[in-house]
Amino acid sequence: MTSIRSILKRAIKHGFDLSSIPNYRPTEFKDGLYDYLVSKHFVVYEEMNVIYVGYDPLSEIVEVEIVDTTMKITPLMHEGFFEILLELFRYVGIAAKEEVQEKVSEDLTTEEMDSESSEELWL
Repeated sequence: MTSIRSILKRAIKHGFDLSSIPNYRPTEFKDGLYDYLVSKHFVVYEEMNVIYVGYDPLSEIVEVEIVDTTMKITPLMHEGFFEILLELFRYVGIAAKEEVQEKVSEDLTTEEMDSESSEELWL
């Protein structure tokens, strides 16, 4: 439990390191995060490169800023902050897995195309 607590404190104080995501691109990550949060029924908008997340248009609970490979999370309200923080962490995990899956699917797709094209040559 203390390791989780220390991870959360460090993530809030210094930001969350995104450099472990393969083929990380800040703009694509930010766009995906925006879409993910909207799909989870949060109210999300962006001002001056800062993403604000809340449960309704009148309450901003979290401020998210992505600078290079760091995602800084600033709580604006205590109520509901932890749930949004967990969703942010989930998205980081999803983004890391998607990059790996995309690479594998690209490799499979090109292999499938190569084998199909060679079959067509034999016809």
